[in-house]
Amino acid sequence: MLPQYPKDRIVYGRLFNMFGVRFLGNGLVTEREYNHWRKQRKIMDPAFSRTYLIGLMGIFNDQAEELMKELEKEADGETKVDVMYLLRRVTLDIIAKVVTR
Repeated sequence: MLPQYPKDRIVYGRLFNMFGVRFLGNGLVTEREYNHWRKQRKIMDPAFSRTYLIGLMGIFNDQAEELMKELEKEADGETKVDVMYLLRRVTLDIIAKVVTR
C-alpha cells in the first residue's frame, strides 16, 4: 500500500463486511488509512521474516510428519477422513508450539 495508490473505499468496504457478515474485518487487508496500515505492518513484519520462518521449519516438519502418521492410520481406502479437522488440528498445534518457543 502506498499513499499515492489508495485502496478503493467501496471495494475494501465490501470486503470488510460481505453479505452483512464480518468477512475480512479491520486488518491489514482492508485497512484504507495509510499511516495506520504502515504502523500495523511494521508490527507484523518480524513475524514473517525469512530467517525467523527458517528457524520454524523444524516445527512445521514435525507437525507434517504427525499429520502423515494420522493419515496412514486412516488410509484403508474405505474410511472417510475429515481432512479439515486434521488440518485445523495441525494448524493449532503449530501455532501453539511457535508461541511457546
